[in-house]
Amino acid sequence: MKITVISETGEVQQHYIDKNIVILGRGQDCDVTVDSGHISREHLKIRVEDECIFIQDITLSNWVFYNEDKLGKTHETAYYDFALLKLPSNYEVKISLSHEEEEVEKKEPTKSNTQQKLDIYNVPGDNSQEIRIKRTRKKPKKLNEYIVVGFVLIIVIFAFFFVREDANNKQIVNDKPQNERVRSSKKAKRRAKNRTRKKIISKKSTGKFDTTKFEEMLNSTAKCKPGMSAQVCKRIFSNRRKSEGAIVEGATLYVLKEFMSRIRDLQVVNSQSRNNSSSRRRKQLNLSLLQHTDIIPFIAGADILKPSFLKAIENNNINNVVVFVFDVNKNLKGQFSIDSSMYRRFDVEDYDAIYTDISKGLTQFKRRLKKYVVEDKQ
Repeated sequence: MKITVISETGEVQQHYIDKNIVILGRGQDCDVTVDSGHISREHLKIRVEDECIFIQDITLSNWVFYNEDKLGKTHETAYYDFALLKLPSNYEVKISLSHEEEEVEKKEPTKSNTQQKLDIYNVPGDNSQEIRIKRTRKKPKKLNEYIVVGFVLIIVIFAFFFVREDANNKQIVNDKPQNERVRSSKKAKRRAKNRTRKKIISKKSTGKFDTTKFEEMLNSTAKCKPGMSAQVCKRIFSNRRKSEGAIVEGATLYVLKEFMSRIRDLQVVNSQSRNNSSSRRRKQLNLSLLQHTDIIPFIAGADILKPSFLKAIENNNINNVVVFVFDVNKNLKGQFSIDSSMYRRFDVEDYDAIYTDISKGLTQFKRRLKKYVVEDKQ
């Protein structure tokens, strides 16, 4: 039996031993001695039987690599010379039953000592099945295929239920009576009309608080002068005070309203409509009006929001109405803008009842007319 030991530096040792059992190690009593601190005293056992070689790791805590696997410490492994046998410190061992000397190529040191693992259990012509150790090889799990198949199944199931639900909805719609479909279409048109109306209203606010114009009108002597201004004053004011009035400038109508005077006029109108002119009733009504949050925009829009009045001023090329509401001390309480074309966008059959029914707390005005009186902020 010939045993060849090749060190990491490429040094070659060849040993010819005529024994059936050979011990390789660092100890001096071993058949093959390897002088390295990383080799155990008795490291590797080599046994020959019936022209077959068997090897075994006989260390306690060291290792022997054969065909890129660690050798077992409790059993022998069949050895074949085409597989790599390695010891610590990169020693390689080759074993053959030939007794003739052969040239051994020196091993060149490499950074990576890993070699392709050989299948030593399927050697042609080898019939020693009873001494081989069966090893279980792990088959790669085909998870990727399972995941793809599961994902496709989920998509198919969801698509099936979606198509089925869509078909059911279409069937329900088609089964509706004709009158229900007509009624729902009318509601949809009404909602769309209301949304369009709100957008138009929101775009008409000028947003400019013109105190200069207010002071100019207070000191002006041209309020309600003969012509268009006089006609407007006659339509708006039943009992006009000296400080109140209206002036037409270009396409804009400017109106001055004194707050308390308009409140007294509203009291008279309301009392007449209810046939109640008692002074106690008037005082209670006056107090409730003054405390109402919507009374100022109501005063600004009174007698102006009538469809007939808006239509008349629009026919005279007046597109916008600016109303100034002020108190007895001539302090501006609010400035409001009204679009003269608003009468085309709302239908008020009982307008007189709405703005004269003050006892209900201006509920009708707030719900139906306040949105057309746009307050201009400072």
